[in-house]
Amino acid sequence: MDFTHQIAQLYHLQHKTHQQLAELWLQHVLFTWRWWLGVFLTVGPWILWWLVRPKESSNRLLFVMFFVMVIASWLDFVGSGALGLWHYDYEVVPSIPAYIPWDFSMIPVLVALFIQIKHNFNPWIKAVVFGGLFAYLGEPLFEWMKMYDAEQWKHYYSFFIMAFTYMMAHYLSRAKGFKEI
Repeated sequence: MDFTHQIAQLYHLQHKTHQQLAELWLQHVLFTWRWWLGVFLTVGPWILWWLVRPKESSNRLLFVMFFVMVIASWLDFVGSGALGLWHYDYEVVPSIPAYIPWDFSMIPVLVALFIQIKHNFNPWIKAVVFGGLFAYLGEPLFEWMKMYDAEQWKHYYSFFIMAFTYMMAHYLSRAKGFKEI
């Protein structure tokens, strides 16, 4: 069997698996309280940020949040989808192998809130607090609620990744290289 045929078979198997997951999602996830919580955690943080954001810094913070979304969703995709280190049982949308409330809402919005609140405070301390909140409060809470299963993942890995992500976002938020087009 040649390479292209093997690849086609694997994509077919992946598609079939996704169809089975979507059926399970429709039967056991959609409209449950965990699904509604996910919807709220997707929309709620954005509403909060919209109300408290410094309007003059909105575009800069949106740029930083987009950067964080790309990093978070890519890492989540690799960790949950490609490597199978963890998985989510109550996804808001079943077609994405990552948890939308984390990657596209909670992480980027919290980064923006951390950057804008006490903006002159030591960013290293903020990074440690940010990493700690996600690794030692958020992840265990979601595990306890049976929404997240850290199969082969340790929370302290997330601590370092989240702290580093915050520091990169902090650095980007201070960038002076923006110029009109």
